[in-house]
Amino acid sequence: MERLAGTNLALPNSGSQPGAYRTTRRTDVDTSCTPDDCPITTPVPPRVTPETPASFPRLDESVVDDDLLDRLSAAADHLAAMVDSASLETAIQTWSERHGLDTLPQDERRTVLARHSVISILLKMTLYEWYQRRGDLSALSADIRAALQHAYHETGDAAFRELPVDRIIWRADDDIVTPVVEARDCLLTSRNPAEDIGQVYERLTTSESRQSLGQFRTPPAVGRLLRSWVTTGDDTVLDPGIGSGVLSSPFHPHWLTDLDPKKVFGVDQSPLSMLMGTTALTLSGQSHEPQTVDFLTLSPDDLPGEVDGIVSNPPFTGAQALPASYKRRCNARFEDSTGRTISGKSPLYTYFLYHSREFLGPGDRAAFITPQSWLSRKFGETLKRFLLDEYRIKSLVRFNPEATSIFDTADETALLVCLEVPAEDAPTGDTRFVRVDEDVDTNEIRDAIDGVVDGETLWGEVVCRQQEQLDPTSNWQSLFDRESIETHGLVPLRTLATCRRGAVTGAVNFFCLSQQTVDEYGISEEQLSRLIRRPSVVDGYDFTEIGWAELRESGAAVWLLDPDELSNVPDEIATFAEQVRSVPDSLQNDGDETGLQPYLRTAVTVHDLVGTDAFDRRTYWYRPPRHDPPQIVVPDTSRDGFPFVLNEVRARNVHNFHGLHGIRLAEVEMKALLAYLNSEFTAQLLTEETYTRQDGYESLSISDLRELPVIDPQTLPDDVVSALADAFEELRTATRRSGNSDSAKKRIMTILEQELQLRLPSDAELE
Repeated sequence: MERLAGTNLALPNSGSQPGAYRTTRRTDVDTSCTPDDCPITTPVPPRVTPETPASFPRLDESVVDDDLLDRLSAAADHLAAMVDSASLETAIQTWSERHGLDTLPQDERRTVLARHSVISILLKMTLYEWYQRRGDLSALSADIRAALQHAYHETGDAAFRELPVDRIIWRADDDIVTPVVEARDCLLTSRNPAEDIGQVYERLTTSESRQSLGQFRTPPAVGRLLRSWVTTGDDTVLDPGIGSGVLSSPFHPHWLTDLDPKKVFGVDQSPLSMLMGTTALTLSGQSHEPQTVDFLTLSPDDLPGEVDGIVSNPPFTGAQALPASYKRRCNARFEDSTGRTISGKSPLYTYFLYHSREFLGPGDRAAFITPQSWLSRKFGETLKRFLLDEYRIKSLVRFNPEATSIFDTADETALLVCLEVPAEDAPTGDTRFVRVDEDVDTNEIRDAIDGVVDGETLWGEVVCRQQEQLDPTSNWQSLFDRESIETHGLVPLRTLATCRRGAVTGAVNFFCLSQQTVDEYGISEEQLSRLIRRPSVVDGYDFTEIGWAELRESGAAVWLLDPDELSNVPDEIATFAEQVRSVPDSLQNDGDETGLQPYLRTAVTVHDLVGTDAFDRRTYWYRPPRHDPPQIVVPDTSRDGFPFVLNEVRARNVHNFHGLHGIRLAEVEMKALLAYLNSEFTAQLLTEETYTRQDGYESLSISDLRELPVIDPQTLPDDVVSALADAFEELRTATRRSGNSDSAKKRIMTILEQELQLRLPSDAELE
């Protein structure tokens, strides 16, 4: 049943109870506007004293329960079928693109849009009830759509403006809409409106749709920590990417504290996010002025007043997920404003950090939640230079992903970035690197940021570094540990071996074959190379003939497709595909003893590899890049260390291994090198070189591997080389037999310490 005029419900009456950086303050801002052309200052009631009505839940208790979510989900499921209406197509398509939903499968997109519609109406109904209880609106009428239009004209609150997804719910029958409208009382009793609204959004919206926009909900405790650090209580705070408003909401909606901002300017390009943030701040009694706009296009003069501080959890969207044209505009815009060359691989959040400086003056503070990847990645060098030049970097707080995480639903290593704009010629002072390894009260983190806590703690460690000595080209992740290792007398690994990334096949399931597949298609082993497929197939520090044979018998992928030039197969897969499709029976064996022809056809008929980008960079599409098999392999990513594995099988490797080729050492010398590479000394060095990915894995770049400081066995006494080689033999044998390598590793460290004076810093030295 289609009703565009509005939804009529028989409801009981509601109750009637109550460009260049700014260096000076601006005083000439015109704040006059109307509801249609500028942000709205949402009216707020006076907050009451800490005596809280008994009907309110505890401070840490959520009003969002399974019953509420079930009711909202059921309504959304009924609405999903109404999304395809032709009259909604243009508006909904625009909404989908704006919220990153256009890449989702159609059924999933319909579900998300329906849930957006339910969330939008729930929030507007909640706001209506809030205004009605204050006496600003009459009791809710039967025509919900008309009531919301009336509310907008009466209050001037832009949150009541109709959104494209609202039109979905107007098409529904009364029995679908009623549960959403009747839920309007739920959020009014919340002591954490931003958190509860964020939970509704997170629980109703798929992880894929949120991650497409880089959206991750901030825990309330972290929001309070950053907000209280930024504001003195009488400040105007800017919250770019406001989301549900956790970063800028008051400590408690019914208490007035001197830590709460005087006013909040909320900015978000998502109308739904802006609605969530506006609702949370309104329910919390926080004066605010919202702007639904892309923060990166906003200038300080677009705001109705000056800013004293910034709190932000910007979108984590990676560079590859941004539209190319938008990415180019961002780069050009901020290269011009900062006078710096910015990497095209920069994620979206880095532009928020560049742009935020334009809104701040001397003494102002800014706090951000970002991933930690910029500390160690190449794209982060420009950002680090920018922060060093423009700010006092007061503190960087890293949450150990293996022990604690502030994002329960994201594979992110979170970093809190606390910045202050210095007065001209003021000293930069220390930067405090705070590592949080265990769950801890945020008051203790605040003490660490402010300098009350130093050194090792029960929950982590605090390391002070002089800002003027920070090197933007170095890996700042290593600075969260107090002492670096002395590497005098060592040489870069590249002087002893050629370090190469593993081959990028472009289609591992096609190019990596099991023995069963080889037998099924009759492929000659002359067209194959032995393969070490992934780190998990290696149990220890060597890859042996016996190990490879066991994998072959188990059905694992142990062969890499590696033929020489095939004269009767086109070099380009597009041409090959045309032949396969135009003459279905072509390219059979026809006396060819290689057995390749039938299997190659599956690249088109089964694997659908036409258009694979990696093939465009090859001479022959059917052969991955070819190098001599590596003598040693090491994983490119790991959660549990980086074993350097002796490749006795001379197997080839693919992208998840780095390979050491052409090692210019005798066998005993190479084993001595392997003992060193698998020592605790090297493991500690690698913690300074690796970086943590978004999924929590440590990643070892090929450039860092090449520069890894190592011993040169050619310059060592023969007895030391022999002792290290014997220790490596003990290491790999013990690991293979019992899995206990402690004794062998201790022996290796004893040799390195006694004979070569290589050692790790002692606890006393760290103090």
